[in-house]
Amino acid sequence: MNPKTCKTIDGDIQTRTHQCIKNISAILDVAGSSIKNAVKVNIFLADMVDFDKMNEIYMMYCGVSNRVRREAP
Repeated sequence: MNPKTCKTIDGDIQTRTHQCIKNISAILDVAGSSIKNAVKVNIFLADMVDFDKMNEIYMMYCGVSNRVRREAP
């Protein structure tokens, strides 16, 4: 979602993932925190075919972690 227009942005799953993380990061920044401090992140995909592309962008922001990760079937 574009935070200025409150409209869903056009683009593929990677473009939308970038925007979602930017939006969440902006909210956390105002609260004095960051995405790096997130304890739990739930991601819901309409199609699991998009998982690898979404995960590629997610990892750019959150990095590789030893935290438990689970993918629903």
